[in-house]
Amino acid sequence: ADGWQWEFDITIWNLAETSLKMKFDQWSGAGTIAAGNNMQYSADSGANWHDITANGAYNGTGINVGGIDIDSRAGRQVKVSVRMKVPVGSLAGYYNSSYGILTE
Repeated sequence: ADGWQWEFDITIWNLAETSLKMKFDQWSGAGTIAAGNNMQYSADSGANWHDITANGAYNGTGINVGGIDIDSRAGRQVKVSVRMKVPVGSLAGYYNSSYGILTE
């Protein structure tokens, strides 16, 4: 009710890469909304959430996706859920940001 949520379906081709990190830049449009401390991501159906703590930066060790493969296609198939809280007082309207996904 007070935010946005969406999913990314990604393929990790190098199966030795078991850590996944995400970053988002500050959201801009009708106003600005910081990604840092307002966003989280999960790759285990929302059982564990990893905080995005700064705009435009990969932080921490990421999440372990070593045991995740949601289907039998080539590579490791991972569904990443992202959620964002929209702070009270944010202007209504369209917003956009850029993002990155890093696996190691």
